[in-house]
Amino acid sequence: MLPYSHILDSAILQKRAQKSTFIKSIRATKHAKIHQIRAKNAKSQNPNPKIERAPKKWYHFC
Repeated sequence: MLPYSHILDSAILQKRAQKSTFIKSIRATKHAKIHQIRAKNAKSQNPNPKIERAPKKWYHFC
């Protein structure tokens, strides 16, 4: 075992935590966008509401 492995572990864990919060924020943004579009469609009373899909990159983490 390397004497510095605990430092590396904490760095990796920190990075992982950052990544997961980043993914959560992206998911939240995506869902907010969908709700916004749904609300707009409900307001305009579109007979054929179409949920505009976010660009592919939004779904990369999901």
